[in-house]
Amino acid sequence: MNTLTGQMSMPHSPRCRCTAALRAQATTDGWPLTALVDTIIQRCGHSRLRAQRLARGWTSSDLVGRLRQVLGAGSRLAATTVSRWETGKERPSPASLQALFTIYDTDLAGIDCDIRPIAATSLTPAGPTADNADVLAAADELRRNVDATLSATTVSDATIDHLLQVADQHGRLYKTDNHRPVFLADLFADLEEAWRLADRKLPTGQRRDLCVVIAKLAGLVSMVAVNQGRYRQARQWLHTARLAADETAQPVLRAWVATRAAVTALHLGDPVTATTVAAEAEMLTRRHPSRLSAMAWAIMARTAAVTGDADTARHALQQAQHTFPACPDGPEMGNTANTFTLGQLHFYASDAYTNLGDTRAAMQAQDQALAAFGPGEMLDPALVQLDRARCMVVAGDIGGGVTHAQTVLLDLPADYRPAIILRRAATVVASVPAQRRTVTAARDLHAVIAGR
Repeated sequence: MNTLTGQMSMPHSPRCRCTAALRAQATTDGWPLTALVDTIIQRCGHSRLRAQRLARGWTSSDLVGRLRQVLGAGSRLAATTVSRWETGKERPSPASLQALFTIYDTDLAGIDCDIRPIAATSLTPAGPTADNADVLAAADELRRNVDATLSATTVSDATIDHLLQVADQHGRLYKTDNHRPVFLADLFADLEEAWRLADRKLPTGQRRDLCVVIAKLAGLVSMVAVNQGRYRQARQWLHTARLAADETAQPVLRAWVATRAAVTALHLGDPVTATTVAAEAEMLTRRHPSRLSAMAWAIMARTAAVTGDADTARHALQQAQHTFPACPDGPEMGNTANTFTLGQLHFYASDAYTNLGDTRAAMQAQDQALAAFGPGEMLDPALVQLDRARCMVVAGDIGGGVTHAQTVLLDLPADYRPAIILRRAATVVASVPAQRRTVTAARDLHAVIAGR
C-alpha cells in the first residue's frame, strides 16, 4: 500500500530483493510462515498464491518439480504455467489445485486462487433483464466443480465416451456451422474440459482417448483459423493437435492432422511444405487404409498444379481417385471434417484442374463436387463456385465469370465472407487480363471483395 496515496502499489518483480530480505527477517524474528506470506503480500503487492512460493524461497521451476511429484511425472506443467496462475491469467485445473493445497499445506483461502464454488444464488437471475448467457456460464462452472468432486482423482469411462462423441459431433457441425461464433466458443469450452481432465494422472487408455479428443478439437480450431486467414494461429493449433495425436499412436489420426497441416501450408503459399507433409500423411496410412490416403494424394495433386507440374498433378489425382473407393472409413462417418468426403475429392480435383488451365475437366469436377456436398454446407460449395467463375474467365467469358463470382459472394449470408472465400474470389479478378479489368463487372466484383 502506498502510504501517500492510499492505493496499492504495482506488484514487485518476483525476482526483487525485498522478498529475500523479508525471509531473512522472518528467520531472525521467528515469524510463522503465514505472517511472512501476509507481509510479502502487503510489502510487495504479490498475489497470495505467488507469496506462498516466495515465502519458501522457491523458483517457479522448483514448484513445478514439486507439482510433478504429486501429480506424476507425465503431468504437462511449465514455469510459465505457474506464472499465469500467480498473475490470474489462468486458473489451475482441479487436480493442480489439489496439488497446491498439498504442497503449501493450506486450503483455498490460503492461496486465494480464482476458483471458488459457485453459490446457488448466483444461478438465480437478478431480475427480469438478467443475461441468460451469464446465468448459463455460471451454471457451467458449477457443473465443472460438481464433476470434479464426483470424479476426484479419476475420470469415469462415461465421461471419456461423452467427450469422444462430442469431438465427433464438432466434426459434423463444422461442415455447416464453422462460421458461427457459437461453434468456436463451444469448441474451446469442450477443449478446455478435455485439457482439465488430461491434466490428471490417468490410466493409459483414458489419457490416450483424451488425446484423441484434444487432437480432433485442436485440428478443427486450426481449420477455422485458416478460414479466417489467421495462419500463425492455425500453425500453433496444429502443433497442439500433432502433440496430442502423436501420443495416441493412431496412424489415421496422425495422418488427419498431417493433411490439415498440408492444406494450411498450401493456403500459406508454400507448396513444397504442403507436398512434404501430404506425403507423410500418405505414408502413415499405407498399412491402415483410410480416405485420408486419397486426401493426401489429392493435396499433392493441388500442390503440383500450383507449381505447373501437370504430369505429377494428373498422376496424383489418379492415385486419389483410385484410392478413395477402396477406403472403408467414409460412409459410416457421414459428412464430417474428420475424414475426406466424395465432395472434397471432386473439389480438390477441380482446384488442380483449374490451376492447370484445364477448364473442361475442372468444370466436370465442379459439377460432381456440387452434387456430392452435404446439405447445409456453405464453405466448400462457395469455393467450388468461385473456381467455376475463374474457369469461365479463363475460357473467355470474362463478364459471365466475374458476374458469377459476384453472385456467389452476394448469395452468402451477410456475416459470412471469411478470408478464405475472399482470397479465392480475388483469383477470379486476377484471372482477368489486365487490359480488361476496367470492365464494369470486374470493378463491381472488386468492390464486393473489398467490402464496399
